[in-house]
Amino acid sequence: MGCGRSKLPGAVGLDLSPHPGVDLLADFRAGLPFRAGSFGQVRLRHVVEHAHDLAALLGEAHRVLQPGGLAYILTPHFSAAASHTDPSHCLHLGLYSFDYFCGLAADDFRPLPYRFDLLSRRLIFGRGGGLGFSAWANRHGRFYEQHLAWLWPALEVEVWLRAAG
Repeated sequence: MGCGRSKLPGAVGLDLSPHPGVDLLADFRAGLPFRAGSFGQVRLRHVVEHAHDLAALLGEAHRVLQPGGLAYILTPHFSAAASHTDPSHCLHLGLYSFDYFCGLAADDFRPLPYRFDLLSRRLIFGRGGGLGFSAWANRHGRFYEQHLAWLWPALEVEVWLRAAG
C-alpha cells in the first residue's frame, strides 16, 4: 500500500498517485478493492503517517490479510526531522504507537473489530545509532522516548504485526 515508485517484485502495487510501477489506484478510506483474506503480507512503508484515521487504515490492512498474515510498517519516528517537515504527515508516531491495535495499550479508547499480534518493533537510527546506543534505546524504549528522543533522534520505527484471527 502506498508503494509509489518502490513496488517489490511480484507484489501488487497500490497507491493514490499514478507512479511508474503502481498497478492500482485506490484510497483505503473508500475500502480496498480486494476480497477479505487476499494477501499473505501487506507493506505500509512510509504510509501510516499520512493517514487521517490510522484505525481505519489498519482495519483495511487486517481485512485483506489472510489469518496470520503479516503487516510490515515503516514510519518516521516522531523525533525525526522528516516527521515534521513533510506537510502531508498527519501523524507523528513512536515505538509504542501500535500497541493499541494489539491489545497492549493501557487504555483502549474504542473497541476495534480486529486485532494484530505484535511480532517485533524497533527504533532505527542513522550512523549516530552506532556505539551500542541503538541497542540500548531499543531495550529501554520508554525511557528513550520520554527523556532522550529530542537529544538523540531516531529516524524511523519498524513494526511487524500478525493478523490475529
